[in-house]
Amino acid sequence: MEGFGHIRQKQAPPLRWFIVALGLLLVASVSVGAAVAHRVLVSGTAQAATVDAAEAAPASSPSRFTLTMTGDILVHSDVYKGAAQHALGSGHGRYDFAPMLAPVKPAISRADLALCHLESPLVGPGEPITGYPTFGSPPELANDLAQLGFDGCSTASNHSIDKGLTGVRTTLAALDAAGLGHVGSARSAAEATTVRTYRIGTANGSGPVVAHLAYTYGLNGLTRPADQPWLVNLIDAGAILRDARAARAAGAKVVIVSLHWGQEFQSQASPQQMSLARTLLESADVDLIVGHHVHVVQPLQQINGKWVLYGLGNLMSSPSHDFAQGASREGYIPTVTFQESSPGSGHYRVTHIRAQTTFSTGYPIRAVPIASELTTTGLPAADAARLRTAQSRTRTTLLSLTGPTSTVTVE
Repeated sequence: MEGFGHIRQKQAPPLRWFIVALGLLLVASVSVGAAVAHRVLVSGTAQAATVDAAEAAPASSPSRFTLTMTGDILVHSDVYKGAAQHALGSGHGRYDFAPMLAPVKPAISRADLALCHLESPLVGPGEPITGYPTFGSPPELANDLAQLGFDGCSTASNHSIDKGLTGVRTTLAALDAAGLGHVGSARSAAEATTVRTYRIGTANGSGPVVAHLAYTYGLNGLTRPADQPWLVNLIDAGAILRDARAARAAGAKVVIVSLHWGQEFQSQASPQQMSLARTLLESADVDLIVGHHVHVVQPLQQINGKWVLYGLGNLMSSPSHDFAQGASREGYIPTVTFQESSPGSGHYRVTHIRAQTTFSTGYPIRAVPIASELTTTGLPAADAARLRTAQSRTRTTLLSLTGPTSTVTVE
C-alpha cells in the first residue's frame, strides 16, 4: 500500500540515462544453489550538478557525489483521478502527475543520482487503470518521473506482480521508454541477472559506478510462477549478498540495496529489519540500505560505519490512505553525500545525510517539502500547525536510534 526546499539543479533539460548493454560479464555468483552469470547494464552518465551559493555541498567529482531517493509511489484511485483532472487542463495525455510532484522537483533534480521506488505496476497504453487492492497505474507516470529528475527506480514490491508477467513487462517497457533505469523485477532470466549500475557524471567522465539492487518481502499472497522465479526479487540475505558481491566484481564502487520490508504503519523498525540490516551492512559489499513499504517514516541507524534508512514513508499518498494518526501522509527525501575515503582509494563512505521532511496534502494532492511550504504567504494557521506536527514527528522518529548527530540534518 502507499506520502516542502531551495535547491541546485541538474543541467537542464535533465539528462536521461541512455541504456547501454555492455555484454555479458561473468562474475562469481551463486543463486539458489546454481552459478549465475551477471551482466552489467550501465544506464548512461549523469551530468555533474551545478551549485548555487546557498548549497553547502560542492558539485560531483570523482571523489564526491550525492544520491537522492524517495518514498513509496503507490497510485490509489483518487491519485490517478487527480492526475486525470490535471491532464484535462494541460493536454498532457490522459494523466498528468507533474503538478502533484512539482514541489519536490528541486530536491530530486539537483542530485547526481536520483532513484524512486515505484510500488505499483504500470499498465500498457489504453489498458484499464486500477487501484487497491490490485494496482495497475497509468503509464504516463513513467515520463513524469523522468521529467521530475529521476534516473531510475526500484520496482520490487508486494504489488510487483498484481498484473502478472504482463504487468511487469508493461511497467519496465514504460520505464525504458522514459529513459529510466530499473531493478527489482524482470522480464526474463537474463534481465534478472543484470547488474543495474549508474556512472556518476563528472567533467572528465571518471565518476564512480553505483550499483542498485532491490528486493521485496513478499507478494501479497501471490507467488512467482514456477517457471518464472526471476519475475521479482524476494528478500533473502544470502542472495542479496551474492548479488552485492557480483555488483562489486562488476566494477561498482558503491552498492545501494532497496528493501520493501517491515510491518505497515509501524514507525519503529522490527527486529527482523534490524537483524537483516546488520547482516547486510557487516558485508564489505553493501554500502547503504534504503527501506520502503511501511508507509510511515522509520529511523536511520548507523551499523558498521554505514547507514540503513529503515523507511522513507510515502512520497505521495491518497488523503484517504490516512493511517497511524496521519503519519502515512508524511515522509522524507534523503540526500546522501558519499565521499571517497582518500583520493584514488575507490572506497566511498557516507559523510552527510540531509533529510527533507515532506507531506502529502489533501485535495488537490501534492507532495510538498515542509520547510519551504511553511514559508508560503497566507498559509492557513491550521495547515501550518499540521506541517509542524509532521516535521517534528519525522525528526523525532528519524533520530530515535542515533540521537542528534552531525552526520544527519533534518529539515
